[in-house]
Amino acid sequence: MADSNDGARIVKPWTVIVANLPVRIENNIRVDNCSINLERRWKRQGYLINTFQPLYDYRGHSGFALLEFARDLDGLKSAFQFDISFLQNRRGKAEWDEASEQTNDLFAWIASEEDYNKNDIVGYNLTNGKDLTTAPNIQMQEARHYRMVLYNLRERLHSIAQHIQNPTLVSRVQLLLQMLDKNESSESKPELTRLSSSKVHTEYEEASTTTIRSISGAAVSANTSTPLSTAFVDHYSYNSIDRASAFESSTSFASIPLQIIPRNSGTHSGPLFNHSGLIPNSGPMERGFMSGPIERGFSIIRA
Repeated sequence: MADSNDGARIVKPWTVIVANLPVRIENNIRVDNCSINLERRWKRQGYLINTFQPLYDYRGHSGFALLEFARDLDGLKSAFQFDISFLQNRRGKAEWDEASEQTNDLFAWIASEEDYNKNDIVGYNLTNGKDLTTAPNIQMQEARHYRMVLYNLRERLHSIAQHIQNPTLVSRVQLLLQMLDKNESSESKPELTRLSSSKVHTEYEEASTTTIRSISGAAVSANTSTPLSTAFVDHYSYNSIDRASAFESSTSFASIPLQIIPRNSGTHSGPLFNHSGLIPNSGPMERGFMSGPIERGFSIIRA
Protein backbone atom coordinates (compact mmCIF):
# COMPACT_ATOMS: atom_id res chain seq x y z
CA MET A 1 0.00 0.00 0.00
CA ALA A 2 1.36 3.42 -0.92
CA ASP A 3 2.02 6.03 1.77
CA SER A 4 -0.64 8.72 1.95
CA ASN A 5 1.69 11.56 2.96
CA ASP A 6 1.54 14.68 0.79
CA GLY A 7 4.42 15.25 -1.60
CA ALA A 8 5.97 13.69 -4.68
CA ARG A 9 6.12 9.94 -4.34
CA ILE A 10 8.95 7.70 -5.46
CA VAL A 11 9.26 3.94 -5.60
CA LYS A 12 10.76 2.02 -2.70
CA PRO A 13 13.03 0.14 -2.59
CA TRP A 14 14.81 2.95 -4.41
CA THR A 15 14.66 2.06 -8.09
CA VAL A 16 16.09 3.58 -11.24
CA ILE A 17 14.62 2.79 -14.66
CA VAL A 18 17.16 2.28 -17.44
CA ALA A 19 15.81 2.56 -20.99
CA ASN A 20 17.10 1.78 -24.48
CA LEU A 21 19.45 -1.02 -23.46
CA PRO A 22 21.10 -2.60 -26.51
CA VAL A 23 19.75 -6.00 -27.57
CA ARG A 24 20.51 -8.42 -30.38
CA ILE A 25 18.20 -10.73 -32.29
CA GLU A 26 18.68 -14.49 -32.03
CA ASN A 27 16.08 -16.83 -33.54
CA ASN A 28 13.59 -13.95 -33.70
CA ILE A 29 14.03 -13.32 -29.97
CA ARG A 30 15.50 -10.15 -28.52
CA VAL A 31 18.49 -11.07 -26.34
CA ASP A 32 20.29 -9.03 -23.67
CA ASN A 33 23.56 -7.73 -25.04
CA CYS A 34 25.43 -5.93 -22.24
CA SER A 35 23.57 -5.82 -18.91
CA ILE A 36 26.29 -7.63 -16.95
CA ASN A 37 29.00 -5.29 -18.20
CA LEU A 38 26.90 -2.23 -17.43
CA GLU A 39 26.14 -3.41 -13.90
CA ARG A 40 29.81 -4.06 -13.20
CA ARG A 41 30.82 -0.70 -14.59
CA TRP A 42 28.28 1.23 -12.53
CA LYS A 43 29.24 -0.63 -9.36
CA ARG A 44 32.90 0.16 -9.99
CA GLN A 45 31.90 3.80 -10.23
CA GLY A 46 30.61 3.53 -6.67
CA TYR A 47 26.85 3.28 -7.15
CA LEU A 48 25.17 1.19 -4.44
CA ILE A 49 23.25 -1.12 -6.77
CA ASN A 50 21.73 -4.21 -5.17
CA THR A 51 20.07 -5.79 -8.19
CA PHE A 52 20.01 -5.28 -11.95
CA GLN A 53 16.73 -6.63 -13.35
CA PRO A 54 16.34 -6.71 -17.15
CA LEU A 55 12.67 -6.73 -18.17
CA TYR A 56 11.35 -9.33 -20.61
CA ASP A 57 8.13 -9.72 -22.55
CA TYR A 58 6.91 -12.20 -25.16
CA ARG A 59 9.43 -10.82 -27.68
CA GLY A 60 12.37 -11.23 -25.32
CA HIS A 61 14.37 -8.40 -23.80
CA SER A 62 12.28 -5.23 -23.70
CA GLY A 63 15.23 -2.84 -23.67
CA PHE A 64 14.33 -1.76 -20.11
CA ALA A 65 15.87 -2.68 -16.77
CA LEU A 66 15.27 -1.81 -13.13
CA LEU A 67 18.20 -0.95 -10.89
CA GLU A 68 17.37 -1.46 -7.23
CA PHE A 69 19.67 0.41 -4.87
CA ALA A 70 20.60 -0.18 -1.23
CA ARG A 71 17.52 0.31 0.93
CA ASP A 72 18.92 2.91 3.32
CA LEU A 73 19.47 6.64 2.89
CA ASP A 74 22.90 6.02 1.41
CA GLY A 75 21.19 3.95 -1.26
CA LEU A 76 18.67 6.74 -1.89
CA LYS A 77 21.48 9.26 -2.24
CA SER A 78 23.29 6.94 -4.65
CA ALA A 79 20.12 6.51 -6.73
CA PHE A 80 19.69 10.28 -7.03
CA GLN A 81 23.35 10.68 -7.98
CA PHE A 82 22.83 8.10 -10.71
CA ASP A 83 19.72 9.95 -11.87
CA ILE A 84 21.54 13.29 -11.93
CA SER A 85 24.45 11.87 -13.93
CA PHE A 86 22.04 11.01 -16.75
CA LEU A 87 20.06 14.23 -16.38
CA GLN A 88 23.21 16.31 -16.79
CA ASN A 89 23.85 14.55 -20.11
CA ARG A 90 20.26 15.22 -21.20
CA ARG A 91 19.35 11.56 -21.00
CA GLY A 92 16.66 11.63 -18.35
CA LYS A 93 12.97 10.78 -18.44
CA ALA A 94 11.86 13.86 -20.39
CA GLU A 95 14.49 13.26 -23.04
CA TRP A 96 13.49 9.61 -23.33
CA ASP A 97 9.86 10.56 -23.89
CA GLU A 98 10.97 12.78 -26.77
CA ALA A 99 13.69 10.52 -28.18
CA SER A 100 13.49 8.96 -31.63
CA GLU A 101 13.69 5.22 -32.10
CA GLN A 102 17.02 5.57 -33.90
CA THR A 103 19.04 6.76 -30.90
CA ASN A 104 21.56 4.41 -29.29
CA ASP A 105 21.92 6.39 -26.05
CA LEU A 106 20.98 4.99 -22.67
CA PHE A 107 18.42 6.88 -20.60
CA ALA A 108 17.75 6.58 -16.86
CA TRP A 109 15.65 8.20 -14.13
CA ILE A 110 14.31 7.59 -10.62
CA ALA A 111 11.12 5.53 -10.70
CA SER A 112 8.21 7.74 -9.64
CA GLU A 113 4.48 7.43 -9.09
CA GLU A 114 3.87 8.07 -12.79
CA ASP A 115 6.06 5.10 -13.75
CA TYR A 116 4.51 2.99 -10.99
CA ASN A 117 0.99 3.51 -12.34
CA LYS A 118 1.76 2.93 -16.01
CA ASN A 119 0.07 0.02 -17.74
CA ASP A 120 3.21 -1.35 -19.36
CA ILE A 121 6.05 -3.75 -18.60
CA VAL A 122 7.82 -1.20 -16.41
CA GLY A 123 4.73 -0.39 -14.36
CA TYR A 124 3.89 -4.07 -13.95
CA ASN A 125 7.33 -4.87 -12.54
CA LEU A 126 7.37 -1.81 -10.30
CA THR A 127 4.08 -2.81 -8.66
CA ASN A 128 5.39 -6.33 -8.13
CA GLY A 129 6.93 -6.19 -4.66
CA LYS A 130 7.55 -2.44 -4.56
CA ASP A 131 5.68 0.51 -3.06
CA LEU A 132 5.50 4.30 -3.08
CA THR A 133 6.75 6.66 -0.40
CA THR A 134 7.29 10.40 0.09
CA ALA A 135 10.15 12.57 1.28
CA PRO A 136 8.37 13.47 4.57
CA ASN A 137 7.78 9.79 5.24
CA ILE A 138 11.45 9.00 4.60
CA GLN A 139 12.46 11.76 7.02
CA MET A 140 10.12 10.50 9.75
CA GLN A 141 11.42 6.95 9.41
CA GLU A 142 15.02 8.14 9.59
CA ALA A 143 14.23 10.28 12.64
CA ARG A 144 12.81 7.22 14.41
CA HIS A 145 15.87 5.20 13.48
CA TYR A 146 18.14 7.98 14.69
CA ARG A 147 16.42 8.05 18.09
CA MET A 148 16.86 4.28 18.34
CA VAL A 149 20.55 4.67 17.53
CA LEU A 150 20.98 7.16 20.36
CA TYR A 151 19.04 4.96 22.78
CA ASN A 152 21.10 1.87 21.98
CA LEU A 153 24.36 3.78 22.31
CA ARG A 154 23.36 5.14 25.70
CA GLU A 155 22.32 1.72 27.00
CA ARG A 156 25.57 0.17 25.81
CA LEU A 157 27.70 2.87 27.38
CA HIS A 158 25.90 2.54 30.71
CA SER A 159 26.57 -1.22 30.61
CA ILE A 160 30.26 -0.58 29.97
CA ALA A 161 30.47 2.00 32.76
CA GLN A 162 29.24 -0.56 35.31
CA HIS A 163 32.26 -2.80 34.68
CA ILE A 164 35.22 -0.41 34.66
CA GLN A 165 37.15 1.17 37.52
CA ASN A 166 39.80 3.21 35.69
CA PRO A 167 38.95 6.91 36.14
CA THR A 168 40.28 7.73 32.67
CA LEU A 169 37.98 5.19 31.07
CA VAL A 170 35.05 6.41 33.16
CA SER A 171 35.65 9.97 31.96
CA ARG A 172 35.69 8.78 28.35
CA VAL A 173 32.36 7.04 28.80
CA GLN A 174 30.94 10.15 30.43
CA LEU A 175 32.16 12.20 27.47
CA LEU A 176 30.34 9.90 25.07
CA LEU A 177 27.17 10.17 27.13
CA GLN A 178 27.43 13.96 27.04
CA MET A 179 27.73 13.80 23.26
CA LEU A 180 24.54 11.75 23.15
CA ASP A 181 22.71 14.21 25.41
CA LYS A 182 23.83 17.09 23.20
CA ASN A 183 22.47 15.41 20.10
CA GLU A 184 19.18 14.50 21.74
CA SER A 185 18.73 18.09 22.91
CA SER A 186 18.87 19.09 19.22
CA GLU A 187 16.27 16.51 18.22
CA SER A 188 13.69 19.13 17.34
CA LYS A 189 15.89 20.64 14.63
CA PRO A 190 14.69 19.83 11.09
CA GLU A 191 18.18 18.86 9.92
CA LEU A 192 18.23 15.98 12.38
CA THR A 193 15.78 14.02 10.26
CA ARG A 194 18.20 14.19 7.36
CA LEU A 195 21.05 12.54 9.27
CA SER A 196 21.76 9.02 8.05
CA SER A 197 22.69 6.23 10.42
CA SER A 198 26.15 6.04 8.83
CA LYS A 199 26.76 9.66 9.89
CA VAL A 200 25.72 8.80 13.45
CA HIS A 201 28.13 5.88 13.52
CA THR A 202 30.95 8.01 12.14
CA GLU A 203 30.39 10.69 14.75
CA TYR A 204 31.06 8.30 17.61
CA GLU A 205 33.54 6.02 15.83
CA GLU A 206 36.80 7.29 17.26
CA ALA A 207 35.63 7.84 20.83
CA SER A 208 33.69 4.60 21.15
CA THR A 209 36.42 2.45 19.56
CA THR A 210 39.06 4.05 21.80
CA THR A 211 36.97 3.25 24.86
CA ILE A 212 36.48 -0.38 23.86
CA ARG A 213 40.19 -0.82 23.11
CA SER A 214 41.14 0.76 26.41
CA ILE A 215 38.85 -1.59 28.30
CA SER A 216 40.42 -4.55 26.53
CA GLY A 217 43.90 -3.17 27.23
CA ALA A 218 43.06 -2.78 30.90
CA ALA A 219 42.11 -6.44 31.02
CA VAL A 220 45.58 -7.36 29.77
CA SER A 221 47.21 -5.67 32.73
CA ALA A 222 45.14 -7.75 35.15
CA ASN A 223 46.56 -10.79 36.91
CA THR A 224 46.25 -13.60 34.37
CA SER A 225 45.68 -16.16 37.10
CA THR A 226 42.50 -14.35 38.05
CA PRO A 227 39.44 -14.76 35.83
CA LEU A 228 38.94 -11.69 33.71
CA SER A 229 35.97 -9.52 34.53
CA THR A 230 32.83 -10.02 32.46
CA ALA A 231 30.99 -7.29 30.61
CA PHE A 232 27.72 -7.02 28.76
CA VAL A 233 29.34 -6.17 25.44
CA ASP A 234 28.36 -8.23 22.41
CA HIS A 235 31.54 -7.59 20.40
CA TYR A 236 33.73 -10.01 22.34
CA SER A 237 34.40 -13.73 22.47
CA TYR A 238 31.30 -15.57 23.53
CA ASN A 239 32.39 -18.25 25.99
CA SER A 240 30.50 -17.63 29.21
CA ILE A 241 27.27 -19.54 28.63
CA ASP A 242 26.01 -22.42 26.54
CA ARG A 243 26.13 -21.19 22.94
CA ALA A 244 23.22 -23.16 21.54
CA SER A 245 20.72 -22.38 24.28
CA ALA A 246 21.61 -18.69 24.29
CA PHE A 247 20.49 -18.07 20.75
CA GLU A 248 17.40 -20.22 21.12
CA SER A 249 16.25 -18.36 24.20
CA SER A 250 14.54 -14.99 24.27
CA THR A 251 17.34 -13.47 26.36
CA SER A 252 18.50 -10.21 24.83
CA PHE A 253 22.15 -9.80 23.89
CA ALA A 254 22.44 -6.95 26.34
CA SER A 255 21.84 -9.32 29.28
CA ILE A 256 24.27 -12.07 28.22
CA PRO A 257 27.55 -11.99 30.22
CA LEU A 258 30.47 -12.05 27.79
CA GLN A 259 34.10 -12.46 28.76
CA ILE A 260 36.70 -9.97 27.60
CA ILE A 261 39.72 -11.61 25.98
CA PRO A 262 43.00 -9.62 26.16
CA ARG A 263 44.55 -8.28 22.99
CA ASN A 264 47.06 -10.56 21.29
CA SER A 265 46.50 -13.18 23.96
CA GLY A 266 45.73 -15.98 21.52
CA THR A 267 43.42 -17.46 24.14
CA HIS A 268 40.22 -17.29 22.17
CA SER A 269 38.48 -20.60 22.76
CA GLY A 270 35.19 -20.24 20.94
CA PRO A 271 33.56 -18.77 17.89
CA LEU A 272 32.84 -15.11 17.50
CA PHE A 273 29.35 -13.82 17.02
CA ASN A 274 27.40 -10.79 16.05
CA HIS A 275 23.70 -9.92 16.07
CA SER A 276 23.05 -12.32 13.23
CA GLY A 277 24.38 -15.30 15.18
CA LEU A 278 27.57 -17.30 15.50
CA ILE A 279 30.35 -16.82 12.99
CA PRO A 280 31.57 -20.37 12.18
CA ASN A 281 35.24 -21.28 12.16
CA SER A 282 36.32 -18.06 13.83
CA GLY A 283 40.03 -17.99 14.57
CA PRO A 284 41.97 -16.35 17.43
CA MET A 285 40.87 -12.88 18.28
CA GLU A 286 43.31 -10.28 17.04
CA ARG A 287 43.73 -6.99 18.90
CA GLY A 288 41.19 -8.14 21.45
CA PHE A 289 38.12 -7.68 19.30
CA MET A 290 36.59 -9.10 16.16
CA SER A 291 37.36 -7.41 12.89
CA GLY A 292 34.51 -6.00 10.84
CA PRO A 293 31.61 -4.29 12.63
CA ILE A 294 33.58 -3.39 15.80
CA GLU A 295 36.05 -1.40 13.71
CA ARG A 296 33.21 0.98 12.95
CA GLY A 297 32.50 1.51 16.62
CA PHE A 298 28.99 0.75 17.84
CA SER A 299 27.69 -0.10 14.41
CA ILE A 300 25.65 -3.24 15.09
CA ILE A 301 22.64 -1.40 16.40
CA ARG A 302 20.18 -1.48 13.53
CA ALA A 303 16.67 -2.58 14.44
